[in-house]
Amino acid sequence: MDTVGAARAANGRPRTIRDIHDTAATGFGCDFLHDTVVEGVLAQRCGRQDPGGQMGGAGLGIGVGGWGPVERLTVSDCTAVGNGTNGIFLELQQEDWEPPRGIRITSCHCEDNRFGISGWGADGLIVTASTMIANHEAGCDVSSQGTTSVGGRGGIVTGCVIDGNLRDGVGFGNSPGPYAFRGNRISSNGRYGFWGAATRGPPRTSSRRPGPARQPRPRQRAAGRAGNLWGRRRRALYAARAGRRERRLAAGRSPGQAGDGGGAERAG
Repeated sequence: MDTVGAARAANGRPRTIRDIHDTAATGFGCDFLHDTVVEGVLAQRCGRQDPGGQMGGAGLGIGVGGWGPVERLTVSDCTAVGNGTNGIFLELQQEDWEPPRGIRITSCHCEDNRFGISGWGADGLIVTASTMIANHEAGCDVSSQGTTSVGGRGGIVTGCVIDGNLRDGVGFGNSPGPYAFRGNRISSNGRYGFWGAATRGPPRTSSRRPGPARQPRPRQRAAGRAGNLWGRRRRALYAARAGRRERRLAAGRSPGQAGDGGGAERAG
């Protein structure tokens, strides 16, 4: 099979399409999927005409928006390997549309793509129990790199393995947030496990030189001197009491006997 394309689908069940491979553009490109489950799709080496800087040429690319605030869509048990841009991505199709909620990506595998799984404009996207391995730029990307320049927001990435990606494990930028990453294994990535920035580009390094050490305020120094003085007095008092106790024991008297014992010691 060369490619699959659709628009404005509802109540669909595309499943076990094996396999989509070596297409010029996106392998499985479907927009506006409502009440739909995409299951068991295998996309390999799709987007062969992508020059490396375009946002098309994905294994599975799904345009969202247009149905309202909720699109009940599940992408499950899909595999995307060696595709031009994304393994699996979601993209808001018009800037003035409300980013939809209700979209889930679960139990998927993305390997050797430019990006593994990307959320470019969905609200509350849930990515769970998936593997993002050996992708070139980021295993998981949340940003506004889609056609409408609207970032993903309010999503959850949990229970995933994000390992061995050539650049970053997670790339996060241009998103109004918030986003939750928890319970994931993020390991052995080439640059950063998690890289976040307000704009896309190389990480900024600080050019500030370390200045002189900050000096404590005079009041803090005075308090420090008072504390040290009290500490010396307290140690001297303990030493004096210990000396008197040793002298009493040497004279054969116990500490509880009369004389210059308890009362005299307290008075001293």
